Amino acid sequence: ASDSPDLPKPTDMIEKSRLSKELLFDIFQAAYMKPDIGSEGALWVNGRSGIPYIVTVDSYEIAFYMCYFFREDLDRNEKLELLNKLNATTGIARFSISEDSSPLDIECCLSIEEGLTPLQILNYLTNFDTEVARALDELEDSLDFSL
Repeated sequence: ASDSPDLPKPTDMIEKSRLSKELLFDIFQAAYMKPDIGSEGALWVNGRSGIPYIVTVDSYEIAFYMCYFFREDLDRNEKLELLNKLNATTGIARFSISEDSSPLDIECCLSIEEGLTPLQILNYLTNFDTEVARALDELEDSLDFSL
């Protein structure tokens, strides 16, 4: 991505047809968030907490995503209990696992149907990041950060 001369101002509405990984890169870069396009082509951006997120955009939403692994000694019921507690106390973040050995998936999705402003995108990411940082503090003893 580059410093695009047509980078929208913070409050300019961006039509959903214009939203792309490259435009999101430019928006995050303009906000001094140091985005990166990984070797596999995924867009990464660090939240204000320093937590890195994968960012995807498609025809209906922008999604922010990250995963962590639980400690191996936790059984499925313990994991589900933690997830239920987190999901009950958060607003936009969603915490899930698909199988016993699956990582903890953390995600949120922002609808782009009506278009968005850069400020909305950045505020949404900031709110999500705040929830994730708080959740990771709560889960600190249950996650394996060594992986």
